[in-house]
Amino acid sequence: MTFKENLAELRKLNKLSQERLATKVGVSRQSVSKWETGEAYPEMANILALCSIFHCKITDLIDTGSPEMKKFDADTEKGIVELEKKDQKRFGAVSKTIFIIARIVRIISLSTFVVIPVVAYILHWAIWNWLVMGFPAEAGIEDLTVGNFIKYGAAPKALVVVLIFALMIVAAVYVYKMLLEVERFFKRLYAEPTPFTTENVFGLKKIAKFSIVWLVSQNLAKFIMALLIPATGMTFNIASVIYSLIVVAMVYVFRYGYLMEVKYRR
Repeated sequence: MTFKENLAELRKLNKLSQERLATKVGVSRQSVSKWETGEAYPEMANILALCSIFHCKITDLIDTGSPEMKKFDADTEKGIVELEKKDQKRFGAVSKTIFIIARIVRIISLSTFVVIPVVAYILHWAIWNWLVMGFPAEAGIEDLTVGNFIKYGAAPKALVVVLIFALMIVAAVYVYKMLLEVERFFKRLYAEPTPFTTENVFGLKKIAKFSIVWLVSQNLAKFIMALLIPATGMTFNIASVIYSLIVVAMVYVFRYGYLMEVKYRR
């Protein structure tokens, strides 16, 4: 979209008349009218004032890669380019910071693969006693057969225990995979000239998929534990659900951004 189209759209979204916007910027209504018809272009001070009023970035008003940039005066064009570079540096710094944090958290998450076996070892006697609870008091080692496990109701319990630990392992695997993909995603963001690429769209899809699998497996394990041991309680992390929904929404945002990039490159 051109500057005049962006300006008119932002003005209407903010429910401002041309006269009211002109008063806020400190120019005449005719000046705003000319900006919106493309008869004239604002100076740098007025562009910054517009960004402040609309709470937007310069790139929301001006496509810095378009031929329209030549219609601004030389000083304004230079100022716009410099501000865009500053924004890119800030964006790069934030992306790099998140990339580093994601890498650290991913490495820490590897400890989960040690914690799960340790927990299983610590609880193994309690689990075993729960499994053989239905066996006769006089039962010995020779009575611990598959047939007796089925006969005395220990088999379903064993399956439940295996299911819980399997779900815990699945959750740990997908947390790791999700963090790895987050790390790669933000590494690409600060390394590439534009965030809207097919690779980033597919990367976000993977992050969304991994986070949903992690969320489902984690909460299913908690649910089963709460059924077996009511004292543990069933806690549901709503923040994780919101996070997953945001990631899914971002897939569509980046896909739209990618389509717009392709459209304007043509």
